[in-house]
Amino acid sequence: VYKRQSIYSILKESQDGKFIEGVLNSRLYQYLLSLFKWGSGYNNAKVFKEIPIPCQNSIDLKKGINSEIFDYFNLTEEEKELIK
Repeated sequence: VYKRQSIYSILKESQDGKFIEGVLNSRLYQYLLSLFKWGSGYNNAKVFKEIPIPCQNSIDLKKGINSEIFDYFNLTEEEKELIK
């Protein structure tokens, strides 16, 4: 039996959704999620719960989500290159 999981979160503002969408589509998160795909090619909800989402006020989307997230997690140049 094939089951596909859906992951959702109830948000107060549409801006919150755009922020989370930007974070999850960033290079770092796409890289992390690609590492933890299960045999079916889909991510397990448990993986999403373990990956921290930065506070919205600590990331300036206007500066570019990727560079902001790299800075937020204090990634080295070597780590950034690995993710790119």
